[in-house]
Amino acid sequence: MITEDFSQSLSIGASAPDFSLRATDGEWCTLESFSAQRWLVLQFTCNHCPYVLGSDDRLSALVAGFEGASIAWVGICSNDSERYPQDSFERMQERAPTLPYRYLHDPSQEVAQAYGAQVTPEFFIFERGAADWTLRWHGTIDDSPRDVSAATTPYLQPALQRLISGDDLARTTTPVQGCSIKWR
Repeated sequence: MITEDFSQSLSIGASAPDFSLRATDGEWCTLESFSAQRWLVLQFTCNHCPYVLGSDDRLSALVAGFEGASIAWVGICSNDSERYPQDSFERMQERAPTLPYRYLHDPSQEVAQAYGAQVTPEFFIFERGAADWTLRWHGTIDDSPRDVSAATTPYLQPALQRLISGDDLARTTTPVQGCSIKWR
């Protein structure tokens, strides 16, 4: 699925909706949990989507490339785990040690709805301000998240690099590609 319809998504400049979600290590996380960082890269993801699995290695390399930067990397799984048991909290816990980000569970799907997330993987970059987190960019990792051999244009890395450097973005959104979030 490829979509450029962001009508349900947060608008650039919007504040991040707060949440309280359990991480795979059992701790509860809110936006405040990441306030020591200047940037928040929030990804809606899951365990089984071929687009997520196809981009895992690229995302791991990207996270490693920004080591030392003031970035909190967070993944949220909002899929219906009753219909898709591979996305259950227990399966998330099994997968978490291989991931370069905190992995949070959204069983009510309220967080995905609040952000207007549509697919996995779908990324939002927020900048921490004095009072809240402000959405600066929304999109996908590159032009072919499922198949690395077909990827020609990175999106997430250059956007994050420009934001950290204080440069203007040429684009604040990109089309998103992935599996639709599995709603109840």
